[in-house]
Amino acid sequence: DMLVCMRAWDQAARRRFEPGACAGLGLDAAAARRVGELHAQFCRLARRQGLRVAHAAAPVAALLKCLAAAFPDRVGRRLSPATGRVLLVHARRADLAADSTVRRAELLVAPELQRVEVRRGQVETRLSLASAIDLQWLRDLYPGHLIEKREVFYDRDLRRVVARDNLFFLDLPVHEGRRRPAETEEAAVCLAREVASGRLPLKQWNDRVEQWILRLNSLAGWCPELGLPALDDGQRLPLLEQVCHGAGSAREIRDRPVLPVLQSWLSAPQLQLLLRQAPEQVRLSNGRQVRLTYETGLAPFFNARIQDLYDVRECPRIAMGRVRLRVKILAPNQRPIQITDDLASFWTEGYQRARKELRGRYPKHEWR
Repeated sequence: DMLVCMRAWDQAARRRFEPGACAGLGLDAAAARRVGELHAQFCRLARRQGLRVAHAAAPVAALLKCLAAAFPDRVGRRLSPATGRVLLVHARRADLAADSTVRRAELLVAPELQRVEVRRGQVETRLSLASAIDLQWLRDLYPGHLIEKREVFYDRDLRRVVARDNLFFLDLPVHEGRRRPAETEEAAVCLAREVASGRLPLKQWNDRVEQWILRLNSLAGWCPELGLPALDDGQRLPLLEQVCHGAGSAREIRDRPVLPVLQSWLSAPQLQLLLRQAPEQVRLSNGRQVRLTYETGLAPFFNARIQDLYDVRECPRIAMGRVRLRVKILAPNQRPIQITDDLASFWTEGYQRARKELRGRYPKHEWR
């Protein structure tokens, strides 16, 4: 764009800045004359500093390199070849002016920024006087500001972890390296983060795994003297990295076992404590085996039909006897009637009401 301006000034100068002749070319004669005066002033200042001033045309590349040297904070990279959207240094975004001639360059410098209100309250930044620049110019001018950074990420199209070494000018990515498979440790960390975020599922991270974590964390809170290490969100990521170790793609981790890795968080004696004091199942006093469901902040519960609770007078206790279980009492149709940890009260009060209501509908079931 600067070269277009220079050619326009040459046309005005050839016409001796005559207003009518310049207007016919769409030029402002007075503005062009002021540019000439400013140019003469710069030449005088240069001579006073002992610089050599020549009247021959400077090489185009040298002129554009001067712009890159003068405006490092206005260096930008086109976000898409098909648009004029540009990412600038310091994470600013802008659009090339509609009349800009710089339409194909990937890297550019724009000495002028204009803030334009496109709608009420919505302001956009537009770039004018833009010029294409070469990456080598930035290497020559600012070798200390070019930094290589390694990027490791999950490629959703390939469904695997890839790495690339990108080149940055200050904080602006100016060159993206070729994608290649990530190293083993890098891939494990990346896959673990994808799993933790919920974007990648693990088939074996199921309800039993979540219940195991709840059992451990609950018992650690109920019986702190046992010294069991609770497993919070901060510890999940390292364990997921262990699950993902050696894999580089979603397919490789999809069916990997999870529970054995979590169980390795505990020593053998600690696993035995968990099995005894926060079990998956308990035996009722009538000999029936029931499965427990753990919930955060509540005592665990088990489901049982009324008939399965005959001869059970109180709910079992776990966690060194400190936690009394709850029971979700079910009708013969498996619908809950009541949830309680006081079976004695149920047998003296709730059972009588339930029997009166359900006995006629389910006569084949035993009703004591």
